[in-house]
Amino acid sequence: MFLNRWLFFLVGLTLTACSSSRPYHISLDQKAYVTEGDTEPRLVDKGQQLSLSPETSTVIEAPGYPSVLIPPAHFLPTELKVSLKPLGGWINQIVAEQVDKKLSELFLAINEVQGLISRNEGAKAITQINLLEKKYPGLASLRFFKVSALLVQKKTSEAKLVLEAAAKEFPESEAGKRLQELFQKRAGL
Repeated sequence: MFLNRWLFFLVGLTLTACSSSRPYHISLDQKAYVTEGDTEPRLVDKGQQLSLSPETSTVIEAPGYPSVLIPPAHFLPTELKVSLKPLGGWINQIVAEQVDKKLSELFLAINEVQGLISRNEGAKAITQINLLEKKYPGLASLRFFKVSALLVQKKTSEAKLVLEAAAKEFPESEAGKRLQELFQKRAGL
């Protein structure tokens, strides 16, 4: 019984000590923006020491570095040194691998669409293009492939409408400009 009361006292004392509102101090290894709670971010110079409250969260941000969130915490040491690591290296490798995978998927799908169009399988090409447009919205070339697929099916008036809409949405597209010229020559418009 005595041991239980002693243990309860020690746990209570520890929790009381951990819940004190003593500030903690951080120093940064580089210039960064520090936002404490809902205050405006402030620029902090390298090596400058800050006193922060354990009652609010703090965000440390710097261009080219991942952000650090320090949640409200009463168990932090009184001194912290924050060294942000640059985004280069490992993160670039991960992103490069993901981009490569997505681009490979897209190129394979576009090659399939081009093959369907060249084999005069416009309906299948349009089905594939519609799926790709859902997955990659805003990709101009898909609209222009749709025009080609419609022309293969001899749906000239529908192709014209799609081309006009795509040309308005993507006026800078060189492929779209060439397709407009080709369409006008073939359709006699």
